[in-house]
Amino acid sequence: MDYVLGIDGGGTKTSCVICDAEGRIVGIGTAGPSNPLTVGEDGTRRSIEAAIKKALEASRMKAPRFRVAYLGMAGAGRQSSVKVIEKIIDGLDVADRVIIDIDAAVALAGATACNPGVVVISGTGSIAFGVNKHGKRSRVGGWGFLLGDEGSGYDIGRRGLTAALRAYDGRGEETMLLGMLKDHLEVQSIDELVSHFYSGSVKVDEISSLAPLVVEASRMGDLVSKRILRDAAKELGLSAITVVRNLRMEDEEFEVALMGGIFNVKEIASLVRRSIKRVSPKCKVISPKFKPAVGAVLLALKEIDIQIDEPLLRSIKTSLQRVEETP
Repeated sequence: MDYVLGIDGGGTKTSCVICDAEGRIVGIGTAGPSNPLTVGEDGTRRSIEAAIKKALEASRMKAPRFRVAYLGMAGAGRQSSVKVIEKIIDGLDVADRVIIDIDAAVALAGATACNPGVVVISGTGSIAFGVNKHGKRSRVGGWGFLLGDEGSGYDIGRRGLTAALRAYDGRGEETMLLGMLKDHLEVQSIDELVSHFYSGSVKVDEISSLAPLVVEASRMGDLVSKRILRDAAKELGLSAITVVRNLRMEDEEFEVALMGGIFNVKEIASLVRRSIKRVSPKCKVISPKFKPAVGAVLLALKEIDIQIDEPLLRSIKTSLQRVEETP
């Protein structure tokens, strides 16, 4: 029996899935972050090795040689990161063929079960990615917190901080965010708040974690927070629309998946959905069918000429549920 390996490696965790050629998932494993830009080569190696090891242990198989290992990795849009990942996976020598792709590509493959479509991802960062019926790709955003990630949790959190400081100065509208941020951070003064963020120890995730405060303030009627969320939705919608236009899919039927914690905010999801439908009325906005690591498996199966049809997808769904329920 032929086996393939799928990996989704991100800034928070690394997921690995082992699947046979008939769509039976036999093992899954999860480890820490594996973005070379944030955890370096050693950290990336440890996470990839640990995720594969855990998946193999769950499968109860002796280490097989995989026909294909398909890795969707954060940071893989940069050649320097690809070289690091190639070095790591070549050193493990687990597959006849290794394919390294961006993480958004496996997210889309999982979300639409390898059908043409668009995925918009907004968590700590943000990106939009699509593939049309001709196989042409388009990526918009995903440039990191310093240069982009508009509409992400980080962007919303940072805008909330900025709005609070503008209100304190008198340069901006009054907002309840000022008091909420002080309470959340357990500081008594603006000086303490500012010192906290310039301490040198603050990470992107901490600023992203402030986004729920903006959401809460918006639901309590804070006009500044409402505007921040509307702007975030506008940016995410623009990213999706740009992908659609780049791929000339405006008049076609395809699926759009909204992924990431920010889309749990109904106001944002609704605004993004409406903006996409205005440009591409025939598209269908969906919840993802599978997680990105399963998307990597699907792409690996395609590489060995396995047809992604309904029987295969049923097999994957059934076996995935069984493996996830196994203690």
